[in-house]
Amino acid sequence: MLIQYHYSSSITIYPLRNKSEAGGFLIDWIRKFNNLTKYKAKRVRMDNVREFMATTLKNSFVESGITHETIVPYEHHQAGKIECTNRKIAEAAISLLTKSNLNLNLWPYAFRQAVSVFNHVPHGMDIKTPYEIVTTQKSYLSILRVFGSKSFVHNLTLQKDRTPNAKELVHLGVAEN
Repeated sequence: MLIQYHYSSSITIYPLRNKSEAGGFLIDWIRKFNNLTKYKAKRVRMDNVREFMATTLKNSFVESGITHETIVPYEHHQAGKIECTNRKIAEAAISLLTKSNLNLNLWPYAFRQAVSVFNHVPHGMDIKTPYEIVTTQKSYLSILRVFGSKSFVHNLTLQKDRTPNAKELVHLGVAEN
């Protein structure tokens, strides 16, 4: 599930196991967003699907004073910006998996990496990145690495001279926090 903040174009991704998890993740995102930024969610626009029509989700919107809007089924132009972003992120994630020759079951990591790159690149006429607009901090690009590349994790418990003290792994992205 992709959540996009319209003003900055920043995206958050939640890989779902079941569609029933969507409402809970959306409520959590709104709470975190309101607490961590100077902005407050005022309006939520989403597909008119069952997982978003739960009573708990509607009650949460009413309590928070958030306007809940739904789009007409099969009228994707009503959700234009997020539909375009969904396509960009999906294409980027597929490209990451293809280029790295990794198994397709690692798609959540590829999507998370694509979202991370998207949030650290300016869009449109704005010279600031979505990350900078939301957090008011400069993007820290030195943590970005090539998806699927070799990486080494040091084992600090091994102190012997002639034993390998690192393990070779595959880089699947950077942690969110």
